[in-house]
Amino acid sequence: MFRQRYFRMPVIALLISALLFPCMALSAYIDNGDGTITDTLTNLKWQKGNAQRSWYLSLRYCEELELGGYTDWRPPNIRELESIVDYGLIAPAINPIFTCGPEDYYWSSTTANFSTRDVWVVDFQYGYSNTYYKGTNLFRIRCVRGGLPNCGPFLYLLLLE
Repeated sequence: MFRQRYFRMPVIALLISALLFPCMALSAYIDNGDGTITDTLTNLKWQKGNAQRSWYLSLRYCEELELGGYTDWRPPNIRELESIVDYGLIAPAINPIFTCGPEDYYWSSTTANFSTRDVWVVDFQYGYSNTYYKGTNLFRIRCVRGGLPNCGPFLYLLLLE
């Protein structure tokens, strides 16, 4: 009796958390087979591959991208880009479902607070974020579309800029 009652409590807690936060319970990446990856946790659709460009050309590249039947691609903000870092991996620190190039710095659309000349990037070689000058550097861009319409408000606030 004692063992049976305490065994049910974690199961009930797990079921309640799955009901309150359904998107967290099904966290996974899905390869859509059309050059895109869906993150079921954030409901973001990512470009599977990547392209190397300057920051300004990266913005235009995402705006003009037609992939998977969609034309509403955009560069990710820093929180969105950090959401696909896999801190349990290194070289590269990203799920192998994504294609990574030899240059592992990726542009975000987020300009640094302290300097409008700098922008946040993520180093997928080691999984850290830093700022770099957006004028001349050539880094990679991974475009994104969509957002969090089906997830709880707490997770959504974490990814907002």
